[in-house]
Amino acid sequence: MAKKFKLAALLRVRRIMEDKKKREFGDALREWITATQERDEIDRRIAAAQQAYNEHAVGGITIDELRLRETHLMMLRQNRLMQEVVILQAAQKRDWVREELIEATRRRQVVEKLKEKFTIRVNYETNKQAEKQLAETALLRFARRTAEQESGRS
Repeated sequence: MAKKFKLAALLRVRRIMEDKKKREFGDALREWITATQERDEIDRRIAAAQQAYNEHAVGGITIDELRLRETHLMMLRQNRLMQEVVILQAAQKRDWVREELIEATRRRQVVEKLKEKFTIRVNYETNKQAEKQLAETALLRFARRTAEQESGRS
């Protein structure tokens, strides 16, 4: 009779949970990467605006144009600061989900280790039982031959 690993359902659930955490981590990592890329794009827009304003200012500008440019740059810098907050939040979420993934992986590995030990024990017991049956069969054959030889001598 084959023994069945009683924690198979638990192992299946642990694998499902780990897969779920992997997907969540991937999503959180993509959010962080996207937020970082958006910040970099804002940085490029700030640098491009400053360069354009500097090139255009060579011939002189009015005070209204200067105010407009400064307002535009200030809005871009505020957008960058808000994006930094988004990046920090995304990084915190990413780190939190990574910790959950590590924990889910550890829990799955514990159950897999139990399954491995169970399999080793079952194989050992099966081999031991098979050896016992072989030894018993060999003993019976030996006893039968011995009995046949003694009956042949008589």
